[in-house]
Amino acid sequence: MEKYYGKYVDMYYTDDAALQADEHLVKYWQFGLVPQYQQGLPALSKSALTKHLTHASFYTTAWHEFVGGLMPYVSSPDGMFYGVRKTDPPQVRADRHHYVGTLALTSATGGRMPAFVADWSHLLDGKAKQWHREFMEALRTMPMANTSKFRDFDPNLWECSVSV
Repeated sequence: MEKYYGKYVDMYYTDDAALQADEHLVKYWQFGLVPQYQQGLPALSKSALTKHLTHASFYTTAWHEFVGGLMPYVSSPDGMFYGVRKTDPPQVRADRHHYVGTLALTSATGGRMPAFVADWSHLLDGKAKQWHREFMEALRTMPMANTSKFRDFDPNLWECSVSV
């Protein structure tokens, strides 16, 4: 996957200077909404962006498929509530607002999601369409496909967002 994400980055940025001149990417790389992502983050470069795209894609498809779905967390009354915070007095369960939000998340992801290996070319500009064809073909023909009992890392089974 990293090879293909590297090609994608190369299509839009000739060198690190061109990438660092992209004000939107520079702002994204600061992870202002999720500051903890800044920990250990390398300086913005083509190599770092390629690794980041590969990492994000792997963890939101293959790894998420492997570690499981959402049901074990929402079936327990005090599960999945990442937001149970230190409060005074101590809060042992999620509040109503958080509980309803979790139920909304569960219902929104309850069905099958779009396949990762699919025709996404309608979302891409002309430069990226050839890249997309090559990437999808590489994923479709990975040696693991249809030959292993262990199928969680088979890209032909991944979804773009993991369903319950």
